[in-house]
Amino acid sequence: MASGQRIAVVGVTGAVGQTTLKILEQRKFPVRDLKAYASERSVGKTVTFAGESIPVQRAGADGFKDIDIAFLVRLRSDARVRTHRGQGRRYRDRQVERIPDGSRRSAGGARD
Repeated sequence: MASGQRIAVVGVTGAVGQTTLKILEQRKFPVRDLKAYASERSVGKTVTFAGESIPVQRAGADGFKDIDIAFLVRLRSDARVRTHRGQGRRYRDRQVERIPDGSRRSAGGARD
């Protein structure tokens, strides 16, 4: 990681965060420095990016000071998803629940 952008990934230990890292690697995104942020329970773990082990840290107020691009990933079990409905830009909230196979389902039963 010698030249390129300074990147932060928040939520790096989750499925979406891991996918973000894979896509950055697959597309050979120019990364000079990578900051890996996650919840308190993941602090101290490491993630691998471009063959290097990156320590997972807790994001703080100054954690984004020298960052060019930040990917913010977070979805809790009680999260609400805003969906766009048509040309009038009407939005509605849907409750999202986790189901055992790892996918998500709205409270109405339709899969996302």
